[in-house]
Amino acid sequence: NTFVKKKIPVLKSFMAFVIILGHLSCRVPSAWIQPFRFWGAPFVSMFLFISGYGMWQSFLSNYGLSFSSTLKRIWKIVLPYLFTVLLYFTIVRLPSGELNIDVQESILTGTSKQSHLWFVFAIIYLYLTFFLCTRLRRRSAIILSLFAITALTIALLRKVGYDRCWWVSLMAFPTGCLYSMYKDRINGAIFKNRLRYCFAITAAVVGVGISYLPGIEVLYSISHIFIPIVIALIVIQLPIEKLNNRFTMHLGSISYEIYLCQLIAMDALQLFFPSIPPAVYVLCTIVLTVLLAELVSFASHKVFAFGR
Repeated sequence: NTFVKKKIPVLKSFMAFVIILGHLSCRVPSAWIQPFRFWGAPFVSMFLFISGYGMWQSFLSNYGLSFSSTLKRIWKIVLPYLFTVLLYFTIVRLPSGELNIDVQESILTGTSKQSHLWFVFAIIYLYLTFFLCTRLRRRSAIILSLFAITALTIALLRKVGYDRCWWVSLMAFPTGCLYSMYKDRINGAIFKNRLRYCFAITAAVVGVGISYLPGIEVLYSISHIFIPIVIALIVIQLPIEKLNNRFTMHLGSISYEIYLCQLIAMDALQLFFPSIPPAVYVLCTIVLTVLLAELVSFASHKVFAFGR
């Protein structure tokens, strides 16, 4: 058992839709959707964990990480975001008469009406930080410096008053790198017998509880070291790769675009159909989000293909 690539598409597509429901729970008063509010942040941290895991695997497979390859990864993050901003401006801001996109305000103050898009800036920053850390020769030094810089970043963002969403889950990225670095040793130690596995997952859950339940804000970021570990240990044991098919693989491949487009769908439906029933609003948001994600993904791939 291991956290293999075949498990990730189904996991990413599932998490993307749960995150949408989590954000919708803040807008829809219905009781049935409220439990999803809790799962938004853990699954966002899991996306960061997967990003860190993938970056370390890429670093190993390519015997290093070049600046050009890092820029290519960043471009794949930035281009869909730019298309999303354009769509949001066209579909929501122009009809409502509110023309300020506030990208600069988002970066400088950590606040935005498109607050979920902090993820774009965070992942770009983490990619660049990872590249800088890989200039060190020793792998252990890379991991330690990545954790240290991420911790300093969290402290700085808190000090200047950034909203919690900008920094609370950042530790999941270096945790993903750490797990990817030692995954063979970790899996060999944990999955030798059920007792070790139970002890590992219990320890991770206790780590979440100790860092989250006291309600001390600075400890919340520590909890996002343990949260993706708990999810990863559960996912390793689940045969979710059996759910892989053309549909789920495709949804997994556009999960980032789904995450980007959710607010466009939510705001557009509320703007043009203010009296829409809650259940219909939720269903239409999911459908419209997927359609917009398809559009953004298609446009991005066309630009990528044209640039080759």
